[in-house]
Amino acid sequence: MRASQFCECLSRRVATDNDGLATFTPVDGQSTASRRTPEDDPSNVIPALGRVRRYALKQATARKAGWPMAIHIREPLTRYLCAHATKLRQKGTPRAAAERLEVHARALELLADYVQALPEDDERLLLLGTLAVRGGDFVPGPAAEHALNQFTGVSGEECATFLGQLSRIARDDALARARELGFLPPRPA
Repeated sequence: MRASQFCECLSRRVATDNDGLATFTPVDGQSTASRRTPEDDPSNVIPALGRVRRYALKQATARKAGWPMAIHIREPLTRYLCAHATKLRQKGTPRAAAERLEVHARALELLADYVQALPEDDERLLLLGTLAVRGGDFVPGPAAEHALNQFTGVSGEECATFLGQLSRIARDDALARARELGFLPPRPA
Protein backbone atom coordinates (compact mmCIF):
# COMPACT_ATOMS: atom_id res chain seq x y z
CA MET A 1 0.00 0.00 0.00
CA ARG A 2 1.43 3.35 -0.99
CA ALA A 3 1.67 6.20 1.51
CA SER A 4 -0.90 8.26 -0.39
CA GLN A 5 -3.34 5.34 -0.27
CA PHE A 6 -2.76 4.92 3.45
CA CYS A 7 -3.40 8.63 4.02
CA GLU A 8 -6.54 8.30 1.91
CA CYS A 9 -7.74 5.56 4.27
CA LEU A 10 -7.07 7.72 7.29
CA SER A 11 -8.84 10.73 5.82
CA ARG A 12 -12.15 8.88 5.66
CA ARG A 13 -14.90 9.02 8.24
CA VAL A 14 -17.64 6.55 8.97
CA ALA A 15 -21.31 7.22 8.22
CA THR A 16 -24.20 4.79 8.81
CA ASP A 17 -27.01 3.85 6.42
CA ASN A 18 -30.66 3.26 7.22
CA ASP A 19 -30.02 -0.49 7.51
CA GLY A 20 -27.49 -0.07 10.35
CA LEU A 21 -24.39 -0.73 8.28
CA ALA A 22 -21.45 1.63 8.12
CA THR A 23 -19.86 3.05 4.98
CA PHE A 24 -16.72 5.09 4.54
CA THR A 25 -17.00 8.61 3.16
CA PRO A 26 -14.27 11.19 2.54
CA VAL A 27 -13.76 13.92 5.12
CA ASP A 28 -14.05 16.70 2.55
CA GLY A 29 -17.52 15.48 1.49
CA GLN A 30 -16.70 14.94 -2.20
CA SER A 31 -17.93 11.78 -3.78
CA THR A 32 -15.21 9.26 -4.46
CA ALA A 33 -16.36 8.92 -8.09
CA SER A 34 -15.56 12.58 -8.87
CA ARG A 35 -11.92 12.27 -7.86
CA ARG A 36 -10.96 8.70 -8.74
CA THR A 37 -7.67 8.03 -10.40
CA PRO A 38 -6.05 4.61 -10.82
CA GLU A 39 -3.66 5.24 -7.94
CA ASP A 40 -6.12 7.00 -5.59
CA ASP A 41 -9.06 4.65 -6.15
CA PRO A 42 -10.40 3.78 -2.68
CA SER A 43 -11.56 0.41 -3.95
CA ASN A 44 -7.89 -0.45 -4.49
CA VAL A 45 -7.12 0.51 -0.90
CA ILE A 46 -9.91 -1.37 0.86
CA PRO A 47 -11.35 -3.79 -1.66
CA ALA A 48 -13.78 -5.65 0.61
CA LEU A 49 -14.47 -3.07 3.29
CA GLY A 50 -17.01 -0.83 1.58
CA ARG A 51 -19.52 -1.72 4.28
CA VAL A 52 -18.57 -2.81 7.77
CA ARG A 53 -20.90 -3.94 10.54
CA ARG A 54 -21.42 -1.32 13.24
CA TYR A 55 -19.98 -3.46 16.06
CA ALA A 56 -16.72 -3.87 14.17
CA LEU A 57 -16.19 -0.13 14.46
CA LYS A 58 -16.68 -0.15 18.23
CA GLN A 59 -14.37 -3.03 19.15
CA ALA A 60 -10.86 -3.79 18.00
CA THR A 61 -10.88 -7.00 16.01
CA ALA A 62 -7.15 -7.49 15.73
CA ARG A 63 -4.22 -6.65 17.94
CA LYS A 64 -0.60 -6.24 17.09
CA ALA A 65 1.33 -9.24 18.27
CA GLY A 66 3.68 -8.45 21.10
CA TRP A 67 4.29 -8.90 24.77
CA PRO A 68 1.20 -9.73 26.80
CA MET A 69 1.78 -6.65 28.95
CA ALA A 70 3.67 -3.91 27.17
CA ILE A 71 5.67 -1.65 29.46
CA HIS A 72 6.81 1.47 27.69
CA ILE A 73 9.95 2.90 29.24
CA ARG A 74 11.00 5.62 26.83
CA GLU A 75 8.48 8.25 27.86
CA PRO A 76 8.67 7.73 31.65
CA LEU A 77 12.47 7.62 31.64
CA THR A 78 12.74 10.68 29.39
CA ARG A 79 10.24 12.56 31.56
CA TYR A 80 12.24 11.68 34.68
CA LEU A 81 15.57 12.73 33.14
CA CYS A 82 14.21 16.02 31.77
CA ALA A 83 12.47 16.86 35.05
CA HIS A 84 15.69 16.35 36.97
CA ALA A 85 17.67 18.37 34.44
CA THR A 86 15.15 21.20 34.89
CA LYS A 87 15.44 21.00 38.68
CA LEU A 88 19.21 21.27 38.42
CA ARG A 89 18.88 24.58 36.58
CA GLN A 90 16.98 26.38 39.32
CA LYS A 91 17.78 30.05 39.74
CA GLY A 92 19.46 31.23 42.87
CA THR A 93 22.15 28.53 43.13
CA PRO A 94 25.70 29.71 43.83
CA ARG A 95 27.86 30.23 40.75
CA ALA A 96 30.33 27.42 41.51
CA ALA A 97 27.53 24.92 42.06
CA ALA A 98 25.57 26.18 39.05
CA GLU A 99 28.41 25.32 36.65
CA ARG A 100 28.70 21.77 38.00
CA LEU A 101 24.92 21.33 37.97
CA GLU A 102 24.73 22.62 34.38
CA VAL A 103 27.22 19.94 33.27
CA HIS A 104 25.11 17.30 35.02
CA ALA A 105 21.86 18.67 33.49
CA ARG A 106 23.37 18.55 29.98
CA ALA A 107 24.46 14.95 30.62
CA LEU A 108 20.94 13.97 31.68
CA GLU A 109 19.47 15.62 28.56
CA LEU A 110 22.01 13.78 26.39
CA LEU A 111 20.99 10.52 28.07
CA ALA A 112 17.31 11.35 27.42
CA ASP A 113 18.08 11.94 23.73
CA TYR A 114 20.01 8.67 23.61
CA VAL A 115 17.08 6.77 25.16
CA GLN A 116 14.65 8.31 22.63
CA ALA A 117 16.85 7.06 19.78
CA LEU A 118 16.85 3.45 21.02
CA PRO A 119 14.38 0.89 19.69
CA GLU A 120 11.53 -0.02 22.05
CA ASP A 121 12.75 -3.63 22.27
CA ASP A 122 16.23 -2.72 23.54
CA GLU A 123 17.12 -5.16 26.32
CA ARG A 124 18.30 -2.43 28.70
CA LEU A 125 15.04 -0.51 28.25
CA LEU A 126 12.95 -3.63 28.75
CA LEU A 127 14.79 -4.44 31.97
CA LEU A 128 14.42 -0.87 33.27
CA GLY A 129 10.76 -0.87 32.29
CA THR A 130 10.13 -4.08 34.19
CA LEU A 131 12.03 -3.08 37.31
CA ALA A 132 11.64 0.68 37.64
CA VAL A 133 8.38 1.80 36.00
CA ARG A 134 5.45 1.95 38.39
CA GLY A 135 2.12 3.43 37.38
CA GLY A 136 3.59 4.96 34.22
CA ASP A 137 6.37 6.77 36.11
CA PHE A 138 10.06 5.93 36.29
CA VAL A 139 10.78 5.26 39.97
CA PRO A 140 14.42 4.29 40.44
CA GLY A 141 15.64 2.55 43.55
CA PRO A 142 18.20 4.22 45.84
CA ALA A 143 21.28 2.91 44.04
CA ALA A 144 19.89 3.72 40.58
CA GLU A 145 18.97 7.23 41.73
CA HIS A 146 22.46 7.70 43.13
CA ALA A 147 23.99 6.55 39.82
CA LEU A 148 21.78 8.98 37.90
CA ASN A 149 22.84 11.79 40.24
CA GLN A 150 26.51 11.05 39.49
CA PHE A 151 26.20 10.76 35.68
CA THR A 152 28.19 13.32 33.69
CA GLY A 153 28.59 11.63 30.29
CA VAL A 154 29.28 13.76 27.24
CA SER A 155 29.04 11.22 24.38
CA GLY A 156 26.77 8.54 23.01
CA GLU A 157 29.26 5.81 23.96
CA GLU A 158 29.22 6.97 27.58
CA CYS A 159 25.42 6.98 27.52
CA ALA A 160 25.37 3.43 26.13
CA THR A 161 27.76 2.20 28.83
CA PHE A 162 25.86 4.02 31.56
CA LEU A 163 22.48 2.67 30.44
CA GLY A 164 23.84 -0.88 30.69
CA GLN A 165 25.17 -0.13 34.16
CA LEU A 166 21.88 1.51 35.15
CA SER A 167 19.89 -1.56 34.13
CA ARG A 168 22.16 -3.79 36.25
CA ILE A 169 21.91 -1.36 39.18
CA ALA A 170 18.09 -1.35 38.86
CA ARG A 171 18.14 -5.15 38.94
CA ASP A 172 20.26 -5.08 42.12
CA ASP A 173 17.86 -2.53 43.65
CA ALA A 174 14.90 -4.77 42.86
CA LEU A 175 16.63 -7.80 44.39
CA ALA A 176 17.52 -5.83 47.53
CA ARG A 177 13.92 -4.64 47.84
CA ALA A 178 12.63 -8.21 47.42
CA ARG A 179 15.01 -9.39 50.16
CA GLU A 180 13.94 -6.50 52.39
CA LEU A 181 10.28 -7.44 52.01
CA GLY A 182 10.98 -11.15 52.61
CA PHE A 183 10.26 -12.40 49.09
CA LEU A 184 13.84 -13.68 48.76
CA PRO A 185 16.10 -15.20 51.39
CA PRO A 186 18.71 -12.89 52.92
CA ARG A 187 21.95 -12.50 51.05
CA PRO A 188 24.57 -15.03 52.18
CA ALA A 189 27.39 -13.46 54.19
